[in-house]
Amino acid sequence: MEENRVYLIHRVLSKRSNYVLFKALYNGVKSSESTFKALGLEKRTFYYALNELKENGIAIKKDGIYTLSPFGYFIYSIQEKLNRTY
Repeated sequence: MEENRVYLIHRVLSKRSNYVLFKALYNGVKSSESTFKALGLEKRTFYYALNELKENGIAIKKDGIYTLSPFGYFIYSIQEKLNRTY
């Protein structure tokens, strides 16, 4: 049985490291030691989170920079609206 898409996205973003990276991807990030340190993530954790976000259609790599996909930007905008409302 295929899991509900909303549930999958919630499960991915409920992990602290994934959420930290999700927020950073709004402005785009490069894979570097300074990025890992700035986000407070270990290199392995960064790549694990990035892989989960990519597998779920939230993140993409464009011109050497990781950023949100169109779907990721949509989720980000909904989340921002909810934060302003509540």
